[in-house]
Amino acid sequence: MAEAVSGKYPGRAIFVGIAANCEPVALYMLAGRNPTSRERLLRPYSCNSFDYVRTVSLSGKKDPILNYIAMIKPKNRDVLIGSNGTQTDNIYVAIETGSSLEDAVRDGLKMWKAEPDSSHTARIACAVGMHTAALGIIRFGEDEPSVREIDLNTISAGEFVGLSTYKIDTPDTDIPDYFKDGNEGWKMSLGGNGLGSPKEVLEELANRFAIRTNDYRVTWNDGTETPTLVGVVAAYAVSPSPPIPPFEIRNVLEPKP
Repeated sequence: MAEAVSGKYPGRAIFVGIAANCEPVALYMLAGRNPTSRERLLRPYSCNSFDYVRTVSLSGKKDPILNYIAMIKPKNRDVLIGSNGTQTDNIYVAIETGSSLEDAVRDGLKMWKAEPDSSHTARIACAVGMHTAALGIIRFGEDEPSVREIDLNTISAGEFVGLSTYKIDTPDTDIPDYFKDGNEGWKMSLGGNGLGSPKEVLEELANRFAIRTNDYRVTWNDGTETPTLVGVVAAYAVSPSPPIPPFEIRNVLEPKP
C-alpha cells in the first residue's frame, strides 16, 4: 500500500480575520489525502434558525468524521461558527444559550477531544463576532484545548490568523503567539484590493486561499502525487445590508459557478 513520504499537508484549516472592507470574516479549508476524504463537497443549507455548510461525502459513507456541519451562521445574531467536526453543533448551542465565544469553543472542543481516526486528527474551531473571535485546538492526548480570544480591532484589513489540524513547514507564514508549542498557528496577509460589494470580497478571499493551497500536494512512495485541496468556504460574521447569500464556496470537484 502506498504511503505518503513528502509534501505539505495542512489537513483542515480555519482562518479568522478582517476583510478588505473591514468586516470580520471566517474561512474554512477542507483537504484530504485518501480518496474517500478527497471525494467530498461543501454544500450550503438553511433551516429556520440558521444557515449552514455541511461536508457531503460522494461515496455515501455515513461517517461523522467525513460528514459534519463545518460552518453555522445564526439568523438572529451576528456570529459565525466553524470547525472540522461534530463540535460545530455544540458550539452553536452553547452560544445560543448564553455562553461567551471563548467558553463555547473551549467546551465544544473539550467535549469531543481529538478525532478517533488513525491519524488522531486534532479538532479545531472558531467563533467570530463583531469585535472579538475565539480560535481553538485540541490535540491527541490533551484533556484541555488551547483557546485564545482575539481582539479583531487589533487586526488590520486583509490580515488573518488561523490553525490547521496538522503541522506543516510553510516559509511564507509567521507563527503567532496565540498558541503553545507547535506550528499550527498561522498568520498571513491576503491584502486588500478595494473590491466593492461584499460578494466580491468573499469571492476574492476564497479564490486567493484556494490558489495558495494548490501547492499542497502529497508525494507517495510509488512516485505518484496527489493534490489535497477539497474545498474552501468563506463567510461574514456580521450580516450585511442588503442581505447576500451567507456563504461563498469553492469545491475542487465541480466547476466554479
